[in-house]
Amino acid sequence: MNRKQRRAAQKAQGNQAQLANLFALCGQKMQAGNYEEAIAGYKRILRHVPDNAASYHNLGVSQESLGQHEEAIEAYKNALKYDPACVEACSNLGGLLHRLHQSDKALALLEQAIKIDPEFADAHHNLGCTLNALGRLEEAIGAHRKALACQPDFLISKFELCGLRRTICDWSGLEAENAACLQAIYERSIKISPFQILPMTGDPVQQLRHNRLFAADQKVAETLIFSDYPAFEEAGKERPVRIGYLSSDFNQHAVSVLIAELLERHDRSKFEIFGYCYSKDDGSETRARVVSAFDQYVPVLQMSDYQAAKRIHQDGIDILIDLKGYTRDGRSRILTHRPAPVQVNYLGYPSTMGADFIDYIIGDAVVTPMEHQPHYDEAIVQLPQCYMPNDTKRKIADEMPTRQAHGLPETGFVFCSFNNAYKITEEMFSVWMRLLDQVEGSVLWLFEANQMCKENLRREALAFGVDPSRLIFAPKLPKLEDHLARYRLADLFLDSSPYNAHTTASDALWAGLPVLSCAGQTFASRVASSLLHAIKIPELSTNTIEDYEKVALNLATDAAKLAELRNRLVQNRHSAPLFDIESYTRGIELAFLQMVRNRRETGIPSPFAVN
Repeated sequence: MNRKQRRAAQKAQGNQAQLANLFALCGQKMQAGNYEEAIAGYKRILRHVPDNAASYHNLGVSQESLGQHEEAIEAYKNALKYDPACVEACSNLGGLLHRLHQSDKALALLEQAIKIDPEFADAHHNLGCTLNALGRLEEAIGAHRKALACQPDFLISKFELCGLRRTICDWSGLEAENAACLQAIYERSIKISPFQILPMTGDPVQQLRHNRLFAADQKVAETLIFSDYPAFEEAGKERPVRIGYLSSDFNQHAVSVLIAELLERHDRSKFEIFGYCYSKDDGSETRARVVSAFDQYVPVLQMSDYQAAKRIHQDGIDILIDLKGYTRDGRSRILTHRPAPVQVNYLGYPSTMGADFIDYIIGDAVVTPMEHQPHYDEAIVQLPQCYMPNDTKRKIADEMPTRQAHGLPETGFVFCSFNNAYKITEEMFSVWMRLLDQVEGSVLWLFEANQMCKENLRREALAFGVDPSRLIFAPKLPKLEDHLARYRLADLFLDSSPYNAHTTASDALWAGLPVLSCAGQTFASRVASSLLHAIKIPELSTNTIEDYEKVALNLATDAAKLAELRNRLVQNRHSAPLFDIESYTRGIELAFLQMVRNRRETGIPSPFAVN
């Protein structure tokens, strides 16, 4: 080798060493959550080594973390192009496509990943999540159990498995598993979606602690955080306040059903209403109504988190309202860029977000009493009556359904609970079984969540000595008006705890069915009590399971008392605050104006109640 060749070889070795060091540095940036810097580094590597599969994979991970989904898909595909055996890229691409609701493509990729490496826990986990979304629950459970067989300490699959077991009401040993999972979060600082925590614990301290852990992982670079905002005055006069509602639920979803009339009734002389949507058009009447209620509708589905935040900032939004929080498909990272000077957690996520980028949480005196402020990192805003808006245009089918048509007995007391199955706890179910045992001829009418749930609940009933045929399951109906009408066939709605009925309780009250609830210490456990106070029937809000059971038994055996309650509920529907959407709108608008005043005068979010 001559001198020139030696120099060329030495230069190549030096370049390789530099690239190796850069690759390691990018990995550190990823671990620290500095994804923007990691992306820049990986792109620099790929300019020199365009066939480097590992760099493409890590580039995809970083881009996905920032909500740059299309770019991440392309990066993962390139990783597989240059290394078809890259199981991490195959699994991550499948997981991302699942989260983008492309389940068929996701399944094929995840099955391919498992063929590449049958012991790769992440692939089994992503497969389990995809199967769950498709309603193939038994297979999903099997996939997560396989993930844990491959990696026994794989905490995210343990949480998914706990969630699936709640969905099918398989409670054997579940309480101990829940407690172990919650403890492991704190010991290992693992990122788990906070929405998974809500049914697991009614302890507000635990919820706050975990949500802070999750929010800390949402950080973005300081250079990507906005700080310059438009003045609240133009030409010496106050201009309309620009309100931005951010959600993926602008379709046939409970949030849109609740909020539609509020959007329509906003005072346009004081407010300009923007809708930032990252849901697909489902063609529903609800979506068309909500979209038409915005002064400006902005689709951000195809934008990255930063691009969406930049658009919100460019629009000069004064108050950005996150209707999703940490619920499914939520994109809270958009708010980490601080596109608006005031940012609010409202309606969709019933807990604190534990984040310094959220200023306020909208509640009321019942759901968020001021003495609970230590459990919230947001400043509490109490609306005058109830935090939940309601659409008074919700139709109830005119034709009265029959009990026979819905599989109910012609006579006998009908206890009803149409909550999602994951909200039903073993403790609450035992109360319901004691009620059936004491009220002769009574039945329990439940929402038909899935076949495994039906089988498990019937088996549990039998263990309590209750005939399983006294559990009757209601299938999902295609029309909301028919669903609301069938509530009239029941006698009493039995709420769940520590995760209450929310929109479900509102539906029952709107249809004229009394709701019995038990209030806990968290937002999610106090919603139904808030509704009951706002409909002026506070005696149906109890504070202990023992009182809950006593009241339920009393109402089921005192026909006159129950009839009086039902009559009062029907009368109050037209006069009580719960369904007074005009007053509600004016109240929340006063809250928005106070947020603006706080921002203008002190710059510091502070708790307040709207009179």
